[in-house]
Amino acid sequence: MDSFREWLSDNLRYLMLIAAILIVLAALFFGVRAMTRSLDGESGKAAGDRPVTESTVSAESRGKQDSQSKAADESDPSSAVKKDDSSAAAEESKKAAEESRKAVEESRAAEESRAAAAEKSREDASNLVTGYFAAVGRQDLDSVLSMVDSLTEEEKASVRDDRTAYSNVKVLLRDGVRGNGEDYIAFVSYDYKNETQYVTHYGLSWLYLKRNANGALKIMVQGASDGQVTGLADSLMQDGEIAEMIASVQEKAASADAEEKAKAS
Repeated sequence: MDSFREWLSDNLRYLMLIAAILIVLAALFFGVRAMTRSLDGESGKAAGDRPVTESTVSAESRGKQDSQSKAADESDPSSAVKKDDSSAAAEESKKAAEESRKAVEESRAAEESRAAAAEKSREDASNLVTGYFAAVGRQDLDSVLSMVDSLTEEEKASVRDDRTAYSNVKVLLRDGVRGNGEDYIAFVSYDYKNETQYVTHYGLSWLYLKRNANGALKIMVQGASDGQVTGLADSLMQDGEIAEMIASVQEKAASADAEEKAKAS
């Protein structure tokens, strides 16, 4: 017992030093732990106690990427040039499409205008022919002269003296040797009767119409003998519609002639 006391007395200062060191280490341990918890709590409050989720991380990541992309664009002049080039190309493409659309519309409008002009020209030609037969039937020489290129004195006398009435005039128009509305060949069927006849007869003629220097259509009484015109007229007689007209008139004319002879006898 005395030896223990003696040992304790000799080593007391070392034991106290060891105890002090242990107390200091324990204090440091618990102090650091408390400080760490305090910092974690403050960090959670600063972030609004918002839990970190995958979507949050993705959003933050996208935000960083957008910022980085924007920064890269601002720092890279070629990126802005590319965007400008793309915008300019899109604008040019839109402009080209609009011009193409306008060109198509203008082409369509021009085609419709040409078709309307051609239809009007053919209508004028048909009206000229029917008007001519009506004027001849009325012995209206002045009107006839306004519709033809020229008449000989004999032809003028024929118009004044002829008492033939024309009716049921039908016209089939075909383009002439010039075409494009510049001239036409008109095949005309009609019913006719004069003072010396007992029954109505049926006739068929062809007329050549051409525009003069003023652009007006005229019936070419003298010009109809041109070789090109007569050759075209002969070939057109093989046209299905014209051939049908000719056959119908010939059949009715033969019947009318037979009836005329029967009544005359």
